[in-house]
Amino acid sequence: MSAHSRRDLMAPPPLDADDCDAARCGCGRGARRDGALWRVALAELVGTALLVLLSCLAACAPGAAALPLHRALAAGFVVTALVQTLDHISGAFFNPTVLLAAVLWGRVGGRRALALGGAQLAGAVLGAGALHALQPAAAASCVTRPAPGLPLHEAALIECVLGGCLALANCGAWDPRSAERRDSWPTRIGLTVAALSLVAGELTGASMNPARSFGPALWSGAWDHHWIYWVSPLSGSLMCTLVYIAAWRPLPLPLPPGPRKARPPQEARDASEDA
Repeated sequence: MSAHSRRDLMAPPPLDADDCDAARCGCGRGARRDGALWRVALAELVGTALLVLLSCLAACAPGAAALPLHRALAAGFVVTALVQTLDHISGAFFNPTVLLAAVLWGRVGGRRALALGGAQLAGAVLGAGALHALQPAAAASCVTRPAPGLPLHEAALIECVLGGCLALANCGAWDPRSAERRDSWPTRIGLTVAALSLVAGELTGASMNPARSFGPALWSGAWDHHWIYWVSPLSGSLMCTLVYIAAWRPLPLPLPPGPRKARPPQEARDASEDA
């Protein structure tokens, strides 16, 4: 990673020039997501499909492979691999919870967010469909549900906390001060997902991802308490991202004044005559 000046570190992250207000956010200066929208959406579709397929395969494996530790590590490593593969193309969101945080942060504009969100849902359906083709009973076993006996309000609060923690992890990575770190961004996010899955996997399934819950629910027809996996992680992402922006996001330093432009000849003559 190349060294950055202090001004570069404190500047806001590059944004989508085609989707945001240049006067408000300074778009167009080295925008990171410079690919055509269909390429970016395709990367989100493929990444989300693989996320659902691979993480759910771990949940339906027999014996020791179905242990909570195995499922959590599998989810974390799958996220690490996919972020490493597709981050430079689409930002590797693969999750409406993270996408909402990116919109609030200013990394993704409204039009692109709608396209990426649709691609994520389509990818989740395709991934769950591939899972159904490989393991016909797997989609039902991969549906996220609150644990038996867990009150719904507790399940909702747990998913809200998980979604908020995932949003905070991404905000911390997007913070320009993190540019000085020499570690692996995909590994950071993958370990975060694994840790949150270990904490709450046996309680709510630790979805943190409405798309991840939507695909298997659609294929299995199991919609019991499905609203929890939309309302809660998105609410947690909304609250925690706004808190990070308000309390901890650094303000960009003002740009140095540029060279003064020479006045047109007529203007200069008028000024001379006035003097």
